Amino acid sequence: MFALKLSATALVAVLTGFAVASPAADLSPEAPPHFDLARSAPVADSMVHAAPAELRLWFTEEPQDGTTAVRVMNAAEEMIPTGDVTVDPENGTSFSIPFTAPVKAGRYTVTWRAMGPDGHVVTGDFGFGVMIMAPAS
Repeated sequence: MFALKLSATALVAVLTGFAVASPAADLSPEAPPHFDLARSAPVADSMVHAAPAELRLWFTEEPQDGTTAVRVMNAAEEMIPTGDVTVDPENGTSFSIPFTAPVKAGRYTVTWRAMGPDGHVVTGDFGFGVMIMAPAS
C-alpha cells in the first residue's frame, strides 16, 4: 500500500471534478499562443502620412478558411468600401484587404472577426489615422 499526499486545493479538485489553476501552471513562453491579431498595416493606433492602398492583417495562427471578415469605418461611422479579404498564398496568417476608393485624411476604425483553428470565434478592433501631407511647393 502507498500513501498519496494532496494539498487541500488538489483534494477538493479531485473530489469535485473541478480543475483548479495553480501557481505551477505552465506560463512558459513556449506555450502555444491563443488565436488573435498579431499586427496590422497601418499599425494599430498609428498615424500614417499617405493614404494606404490596402489594409494588412497578420494573425498569431491561421484562421479557418473563409472565416475572416473585416469592416473599416470612418469617424462618421460610414463604411469605407473595400475589396475581398484575401489570404497570402505564402503565409496563411497574413491577409490583405484593398481599399476600392481613395482613403481620405481622417480617423478610421477597423473591426475584424475570424475563427481560430480551435473553432473559437475571435473579434477585435483598432484605429488608425491618415494625415495626407500637402506636396512641397
